[in-house]
Amino acid sequence: MATVGASNDSECPICMGPVQRAVVSRCCRHRFCNNCIAAVQQTAGQGGASGRCPYCRSERFAFDSVREPPPQLPPQQPIRRPPPQASARIHRCQAAQCRFTGTENDFLDHLVNRHRRELLENHHLLFSQQQPPQQYEDPPERDPRLAENGKTYCGGPLNGPPCDCCSGVCGPQDGCNCVHCMTIDLANFQVTHGNSLVNKFGRVASLSSENGHFYCAAIMGLAELGGSGDSIAYCGPIDGPNCEACQALDVQCGSRYASLM
Repeated sequence: MATVGASNDSECPICMGPVQRAVVSRCCRHRFCNNCIAAVQQTAGQGGASGRCPYCRSERFAFDSVREPPPQLPPQQPIRRPPPQASARIHRCQAAQCRFTGTENDFLDHLVNRHRRELLENHHLLFSQQQPPQQYEDPPERDPRLAENGKTYCGGPLNGPPCDCCSGVCGPQDGCNCVHCMTIDLANFQVTHGNSLVNKFGRVASLSSENGHFYCAAIMGLAELGGSGDSIAYCGPIDGPNCEACQALDVQCGSRYASLM
């Protein structure tokens, strides 16, 4: 057995190494390896001698297990979050006669560069206590009817700002309709998502995530685009030129039909 003379409590006096699975003696409260004490007890039992404490030589040969402290963890580092990324959503400018579309940063630059005066004159409206817009409802005397193009018209005045393509009346046979009749159109065409409307030609048009324009994917002559009338092109469906009816929705979705988007 090794000479007992160690005084370092983290070092086993038997093996002279770091204490493993520590036990502590009840006599001198010194720490030993569990395996070293087991070997001492086994050797003492084989020789017929009464075991003594390997450190203080006391005859009270009893030990208790020691619960090891949990390992020390390195100090927690603060979580470094990546800087917020600009939204990829396409924004459409609602200014009259302006067809700009772009991502968040480009849209903000456009507002500052092209509509600076309007922003300065009307910025107080952004922070004023405004009442929420009233839900548009048709008067009870209106009677919505289904027209040949598949759309619904009630014959009453159109809500929202006037558009350049209609007479300001909802139908009664074609053209644009009021928001109440558009709600009926969406139900009749079983449109459940909030980024589609039914244009005045009776086609379901969806808002493109690429450029913020409406497209109905219908065939249209290139004459509408200033080309040959003998050729054909499609309205979208993802990007590119859109038909006359979808161009009207580009403007109306932010005003007349804003509550449906």
